[in-house]
Amino acid sequence: DVISRASALQMLSFTTQTISIEVLQPYLQHQEPLLRLSAANTGTLLPPALRVSHISPLLTDQYKAVRVAAARALLTDNIFKANQKTFDMAFNELAFANNVNSWRGEGLANIGIAALETRQPNEAIKSFNKAIEIDPYFEEAYINLADIYRMQKKPLQVNSVLSKGIKNNPKSAPIHYSYGLYFVRQKKLTKAITFFDKAMYLMPQNPQYAYTFILAMDGAGRSRPALTKLKSLVGHYQDITQLRELGLYLSQKLQSKADYDWFMKL
Repeated sequence: DVISRASALQMLSFTTQTISIEVLQPYLQHQEPLLRLSAANTGTLLPPALRVSHISPLLTDQYKAVRVAAARALLTDNIFKANQKTFDMAFNELAFANNVNSWRGEGLANIGIAALETRQPNEAIKSFNKAIEIDPYFEEAYINLADIYRMQKKPLQVNSVLSKGIKNNPKSAPIHYSYGLYFVRQKKLTKAITFFDKAMYLMPQNPQYAYTFILAMDGAGRSRPALTKLKSLVGHYQDITQLRELGLYLSQKLQSKADYDWFMKL
């Protein structure tokens, strides 16, 4: 039961962009260290002010893994002065853990993420490239490296990294999704739709992939097929808030009262 709840918390970090403190609070103080660890990892989904006040206590957790996860979650935040010393200690543990694991793709990617979040993009690029070289199947390295190049406005490098990522990880939904976003930014919606569709197929439990897929279809002038597809998809997801709103929008755009009423009843 503990493992299943920990897995559920981890899944939240992949399927949502925010989380309420009411949902996370019981796990932050749970007697089971595995649940505290998962809560610390998921803590990045909290708003910044809540993240600092509620994740900071885990910097002094009895277990190093929890302290390290808390430090990682708070990397980009302004730590209260009273917590600065404990954060520095946990951050040093994080840096040490990353260095110890630097022979693995995940360890190097963690170093890259820390460098990126502390505004050292060149060091981050080196770490992500090394992570890909060591472990070409570690998808997070491709996604983060491509994101740095996106921020640096280097679309050719973004394309190269994600193309290589899909070649080495043809079943990675996040890489397909990232590639779709790349094509959206390049105003090539037809190509974007193809990659969003694949991401949705590879990770059917993620409503964000379905939402972006339908939105891209609409943007490409395929509003009616998009609405029809959305009606067939919406029942597959637990959280349909965004999908329902999108259905109402498309129904109004197409002036279809029947479809509007259908989504209103969901």
